Amino acid sequence: LDISIQNGFLDLIDHDLYISPDGNDNNDGLSSTSPKRSIANAMQIIASNPDNPRTIHLAPGVYSHTQNGQVFPIGMKSHTRVVGSGTEDCLLDGEMLRTFWYPTCVTDIEISGMKMVNGRSIYTFPLGVYYSSDIYLHDLKFENNWGANFSGMAIGYCDDVIVESIIAGYTTYDNDLVTIKGFECDGLLINNFVSASNTITDWESNDLGMYFSSCDLVLRNSIIANNTAQDAWPFVYI
Repeated sequence: LDISIQNGFLDLIDHDLYISPDGNDNNDGLSSTSPKRSIANAMQIIASNPDNPRTIHLAPGVYSHTQNGQVFPIGMKSHTRVVGSGTEDCLLDGEMLRTFWYPTCVTDIEISGMKMVNGRSIYTFPLGVYYSSDIYLHDLKFENNWGANFSGMAIGYCDDVIVESIIAGYTTYDNDLVTIKGFECDGLLINNFVSASNTITDWESNDLGMYFSSCDLVLRNSIIANNTAQDAWPFVYI
């Protein structure tokens, strides 16, 4: 299939972009003094530049659909980064209706520096990455999330993934609560991952904590603690 595009519907911006809950999408987004508001819109218009990867910078504050029109979950382009101002200052709130990130079929991406709370979905994970490579996920917190049996992240069919400095859990729910699942991955490095304080209230649900299958995995400096269930597996490696 050959596609020739003369003019795109959106004019792409080959520059870092700045986002704030108090921003305006009519701003140019090229500096912290003129930020845009929508994270999803910024991802649509930022250029994918393999020679000079671009970053979307998230200012402190709460990002949600109700408060400032955020659209979740968000995909990503290759060769892009989304960097929040820190897990104590940058909050993504799913408001019990949405999850947050779902990059698929991309390479060379990074997500860091934010807390994700109140995610809910039957079909999507709080954070999921599929069929991708060169992934860096770090300095993230997940609290009170449930998406497709996860309270944290899913990584599938990926190569060369680094996951570090993550806190995931702090959820009570009547179904499985996996903080991280990796499957069919080559080169999966997990360092300093805390999987804690999940509670399953349904005695028939039993996936809880970390779950890995068919992965070339290195797991370091990680903790599974303070989880509660009638009968569950806090760690599985197949």
